[in-house]
Amino acid sequence: MTTIDQRNDIWETELNGLNLALWERMNALGVQAAWEHTVTGSDPEMTEQVGTMRRAMARSEFYEFVVKYQGEVLETQSRHDEDFRNVEINLLISAARTLEERGLTIFPR
Repeated sequence: MTTIDQRNDIWETELNGLNLALWERMNALGVQAAWEHTVTGSDPEMTEQVGTMRRAMARSEFYEFVVKYQGEVLETQSRHDEDFRNVEINLLISAARTLEERGLTIFPR
């Protein structure tokens, strides 16, 4: 299982192409992004039931990816059972759109 510290150490290195260009531009403007814990303390037994199916939930499903600009949270999303990279890329793009709406140039012209 990936820990939050491990994910924070590598997520930027996995960006490429347009996603990397967007992040570099955003980061140069002071945007910050990182995975944060939403569940603290010892690992509680966490389960989810959908219909008659029940499954154990990994602690990492409760990690939240948070994108901030000047201390304001622009975007945040819990991972749940989605791929880490999908959450990261989707939130960076969404945050870039928000910044563009505020008059900042993020997307290449």
